[in-house]
Amino acid sequence: MATTVRESIVQAFVSVQATFEEKDVQALEAKVAAKRPDKPAAYAFVIARNWAIERHRKACRDAARILRDERRAEEARREAERERLAREEFAALYACLAPALRPTQLRQLQIVNLVCIEGLSDAETARRYPGTTPAARWQWKRRGVLLLLPHATEALKSVIGERLRQR
Repeated sequence: MATTVRESIVQAFVSVQATFEEKDVQALEAKVAAKRPDKPAAYAFVIARNWAIERHRKACRDAARILRDERRAEEARREAERERLAREEFAALYACLAPALRPTQLRQLQIVNLVCIEGLSDAETARRYPGTTPAARWQWKRRGVLLLLPHATEALKSVIGERLRQR
């Protein structure tokens, strides 16, 4: 019985082109012996084939998960770099524009910074500017964007545009 079971297990692994070790064969032999089926060789072939196929599927799922995680990490790194560059460019533009702007225009640029660069929500912005209405904050943001866009690079414009679409 043991020889035919072992041969069936090996034959199943070979039929699905699976790699296997002696411990895999022994584990499946023990499983067949514990079950005591009517046709041990046929049962051994089926469980070995199914085990090899499931092991292959699991390896494929694991490889896909690793690849997906690597892609997400790379995308997160690119996004973080893009945001860092946007912050730096905004700070440089703000420093250049600030001396020539009126206080209301400075506030408009500050709102753009909070909403479009830092990503604050309207509720968080309202806490920073108490006593203002949503319409006033929206108008300040719109005016600040219009003030900033002629001086911004395409990269900063795309970051601002994406953040405005998210709101």
